[in-house]
Amino acid sequence: MKKSVSIWVLLLVLVFTSSWILSCRDDVVIPFPPSVVGNYTGIYQFVEIQGGVDTVVDTTQLIEFVFRKAVFSMDIDGSIPESLRVFCDVQGEYELGNGVDMTITDSNYTRGVCTQYWGPGGYFSLDLTTDTVRMLNDQLDSLGVRRIRLLKIVNTDS
Repeated sequence: MKKSVSIWVLLLVLVFTSSWILSCRDDVVIPFPPSVVGNYTGIYQFVEIQGGVDTVVDTTQLIEFVFRKAVFSMDIDGSIPESLRVFCDVQGEYELGNGVDMTITDSNYTRGVCTQYWGPGGYFSLDLTTDTVRMLNDQLDSLGVRRIRLLKIVNTDS
């Protein structure tokens, strides 16, 4: 009797397992992250807020942005005179996933007069739902200083 019950339990487990394996869909495709490779123009904005109230820095400038396979560069628009430059021309590496993780490898590769730590480094959320690519990095440090980095760029490769 005990042997008969064991056989039925084993048979039931085999039937359940095989039906579960066969029911798994093989047409489910997990998409790769979207590509951002290309040439872009747009704006870069840097905002720094201390203590949640005092805006220390709030500046925006026209930029040219380039994404290649694993590297990026951001250059200030050529029509802006050097005397009005705020941001540095930067180069770096990036990884694409649910957002864009950018690491600056050269914070001032053209050696312009600018503020180097305002560059677009860190993790950025990525919004590709419109023609304008929107990337946002919003961080609060341990001293209560909030730094917001915003890129709004449009692909010019068409």
